[in-house]
Amino acid sequence: MQEPMDFWAFFTPMLHKQLGLLPFFTLQMVAVMAMFMFTLLALREIKLPRTSNPMVFGLVFGVTAYLLTALVSDFIGSMLKPYIRNEILFVSALIGGWPGGLICGVITFAARLQFSGQNLWLLSGLECLSYICAGALLHPLMQKRGNLSIAMKDLSLIAGVYALTGYLGPVLFHWGWPEIIQTKTLITMWTARTLRFPLMFGTLFGMLLLIKLDAQRQRYQALELQRMGTEVQGSKERERRMMMISHSLKTPLTRLRLRSELLNDPALKQEFDEDLLELEGMVHASLESIRGTISHEEVIATRLDELIGRLAARPIYLDAQVEFSGAPLTIWARPQAIERAIGNLLDNGILYGKRVMVSLTKKAERAYITLRDFGPGIPEADQQAVFSPNVRLAHAQAVNQQGTGLGLGITRDILRAHGGDLTLRNHPQGGLEVTVHLPLHEAPLAA
Repeated sequence: MQEPMDFWAFFTPMLHKQLGLLPFFTLQMVAVMAMFMFTLLALREIKLPRTSNPMVFGLVFGVTAYLLTALVSDFIGSMLKPYIRNEILFVSALIGGWPGGLICGVITFAARLQFSGQNLWLLSGLECLSYICAGALLHPLMQKRGNLSIAMKDLSLIAGVYALTGYLGPVLFHWGWPEIIQTKTLITMWTARTLRFPLMFGTLFGMLLLIKLDAQRQRYQALELQRMGTEVQGSKERERRMMMISHSLKTPLTRLRLRSELLNDPALKQEFDEDLLELEGMVHASLESIRGTISHEEVIATRLDELIGRLAARPIYLDAQVEFSGAPLTIWARPQAIERAIGNLLDNGILYGKRVMVSLTKKAERAYITLRDFGPGIPEADQQAVFSPNVRLAHAQAVNQQGTGLGLGITRDILRAHGGDLTLRNHPQGGLEVTVHLPLHEAPLAA
């Protein structure tokens, strides 16, 4: 008759040994997480067919299990067996389904035979298979959730199935052993798996979080590509329409211009020419407004201070006063578009204020351009309305009857396309102050 086992005499030293191995298990879990992250990055870079992903995960997890088994082979002879073979098998099947789990299982079992021999090989193989089955049965849940909608309840279910497999396995596979051996086996394995459960839960949480982040990135990239394709298609369509409109309008305008030359009445001819000139200006301005921010310019590093300096030195401003101050400042931009936007603001300042003071500063990783004229300003109630097409205030109409009211709107569209904007305010000492801000991109804008 067998003597009864002294539970505490067996449990206490065994628990102490297992607690001492927890840092070793933690390092192994970290290694598995690192290999998983590496696999995700590799799959995204080499762009393999998605059908091959399960096999890749199985291979990577299998090699990881093999290396970890080799690393701890000196300890395999002990009762505690300080490696995370079962956890890796479960995760490989959870992520890679049956293909991933079986590939990992073959490599892992080969490592077990190489480093532990054939002792209890069938029992060990059945236990490995139980973890593969548990993970593979939960794999459809991962696919059904689409990786993006995995919630804490799903993680709890997965961890619960893992724990149940770990607790039932020793009972099923060691059934029929002598009672004292079976009891010691159950106590040892249940205690070890209970202690390692928080590590496994953390590993699962980290992996599922990485999967969600990777899925979100892929979805974002797909949506961004779709958006860019739509924008390019829309840009081409708008450009095609502009060419059609331009071609359609040029013919009757040219015909009218020729007919005006046949008029014998000088006064009538002058009036007719003025109407044609106004009509041509309106057509040109309207086409410019339709074009908006359509640009095929390359985004390059642009010295903003040099660009403004060139504008301020244009001959058209020689009879006016343009004062510019600013330190060297570089932005990523489409230079012709930015020159057009700032040139519109300078034109308005000179036309309506006769004098413009321009300053360029940097603040909080943004470039700020301040343009102040010395005209009558814009009533606060009208400062948003002037961005609308064909809106012209009384002072603007009196100074420039040929204007179309499109310049500010076009300017704002260009700035916003570069990630910037502009604001208007009346200066306390008179005149209008326009503040432009643009981001100091460290990399080029999307084309």
